[in-house]
Amino acid sequence: MKKIMLAAIAAMTVAVAGPSVGTYQAPSVVDSGPYVGIGYGFGTTSVSVDGFGSNSLVGTTDSDNVFIQAGYNFNSFVAVEGRYGYGVENGFDNTSVDTFALYAKPQFPVTSELNVYGLLGYAWSTSYCDTCFDTDFDGLAYGLGASYEVTPKVEVFVDYTNVYQDTTSIGYADVDQDLYSVNVGLTYAF
Repeated sequence: MKKIMLAAIAAMTVAVAGPSVGTYQAPSVVDSGPYVGIGYGFGTTSVSVDGFGSNSLVGTTDSDNVFIQAGYNFNSFVAVEGRYGYGVENGFDNTSVDTFALYAKPQFPVTSELNVYGLLGYAWSTSYCDTCFDTDFDGLAYGLGASYEVTPKVEVFVDYTNVYQDTTSIGYADVDQDLYSVNVGLTYAF
């Protein structure tokens, strides 16, 4: 009796879902080749101190930037990308952060127009400040985003990137530093 019920459920599943049950055919969205882009990053630099049993936020600073990017799509699932961001000075102490990052970019076409992707790489940054010392820092960079094809050559994108995250021990305290941004932009594929 169990075998008959299982056979009936399987037959109904195939009849309702069709012969492609369990298979996914990714849309062929991305042709291989180079692309370039421009964007704006709404960035934040934050510093917090964890010591003596408490964690307190020392401060956050806007670290927006205008950036250009260039990349190469190997296929619909893998690309590499470089970004250079020129820091926009904020009004408080004229702080700005310039960043150069290189990423491996795994991507997944959800539809023929919509693509989601990850970013994993390394970034080099310099912070410029009128009231403090200029600082160079580098480290692991990562992000997550989505792009939408407006025309066969033009896409709009939005993503989140974290280009620096570090903890430094000073005496009995740990100083945590983060540099992250939400980015919007436009790419053109050749």
